[in-house]
Amino acid sequence: MLAHYGVIAIPCRPYAPDLKGKVDSAVGHTQATALKGRRFENIEEQNELLMRWNERWAFTRIHGTTKRQVREMFEQERPALSPLPPTRFEYYRIVDRRVHGDAHVEVDGAYYSAPPRLVGSSVIVHVGRLWLRIIDPNTKQCVREHITTERGRRRTEQADLPKQTPPQVHRLIAHVGAAGPACKAFAQGLEAERGALALRPLFGLAISLSATAANGSSASAPSRSPPERYACVFCAKHSMLVSVAFRPSVHEVLWPR
Repeated sequence: MLAHYGVIAIPCRPYAPDLKGKVDSAVGHTQATALKGRRFENIEEQNELLMRWNERWAFTRIHGTTKRQVREMFEQERPALSPLPPTRFEYYRIVDRRVHGDAHVEVDGAYYSAPPRLVGSSVIVHVGRLWLRIIDPNTKQCVREHITTERGRRRTEQADLPKQTPPQVHRLIAHVGAAGPACKAFAQGLEAERGALALRPLFGLAISLSATAANGSSASAPSRSPPERYACVFCAKHSMLVSVAFRPSVHEVLWPR
């Protein structure tokens, strides 16, 4: 924040209220006069009132300690002041995340790509309201910056995609394929279409298939096992995960004529 506004903080000695009393008392003075007993719908409404109060009353009063008009003292200091930056300081939170096999980190249900050299390692993530930065914990440098997106969506730099399909994807394909030929065909098609990005949907499908098999849930197609029936529903809901060219073959496997 100090760097954003171009100011320097000067620490005060402990137990020396005379060094910064005028700063602290100004806050209490404003709360006890302009803001006392008032409620505001938003920050803009409050700022509008404070601007009027500052111009018509606070600026014109005589300061109790200096015995000088506040406006007069401000005009004396004005030449030493710099203009405010064009944008407000963006507050952000700091979280730790692990870079998964598809070279993405998960933040608030959305996925953001990181350089593939960081796969398997933990990184520091600065999460703002409109942006997100991934920090290398060793160099403390920002290695990737993204615009935030909604839950379930991705922000991916093409340079971050692994050159080869991660081994976790092949293991998940084998796990999903054990549920039946329909599941195997869908998993292989998903991997062919998306490569490393198939990791997360395959992982979710593997978990759901396990739960479905354990529960033995019923569906409208009695000739299929519960995992295969679940794969039909999953494919129908997430058919956008495969390309138009591949989609017919998936449907032919899941719903044979």
